[in-house]
Amino acid sequence: MNDTIVWFQKYTTLIGGPAGATYLSDPFEVTAQNQINSEVFVVAATAAGSTAQVFGSSDMLTWTPIGAATPLVAGPPPAAIATVNPPRYVQLQVVVPIGVTLTLWAKGVARMT
Repeated sequence: MNDTIVWFQKYTTLIGGPAGATYLSDPFEVTAQNQINSEVFVVAATAAGSTAQVFGSSDMLTWTPIGAATPLVAGPPPAAIATVNPPRYVQLQVVVPIGVTLTLWAKGVARMT
């Protein structure tokens, strides 16, 4: 069974502001799945340097990065961010540097393989 995760709604604008900013999606429980493939569609970016990374937690108190941060650029999404055997909860973190504005849509598919 596949479950669709909407990390950030279509189309969300994130602003780095004067100090940069870190945005977190809502957490999702993925207990019944062992693989998540996420894609971030960047519609527009005023500059480079933004990244996306999946974080996981077993208790929603302590969050740990899963894999490496993926650079975000406008245009077709890079290869899907694959997360294998995630902990019970996952969320997506997007980091937007100082002065950058980023418009995106991020989704994932959680499945049992």
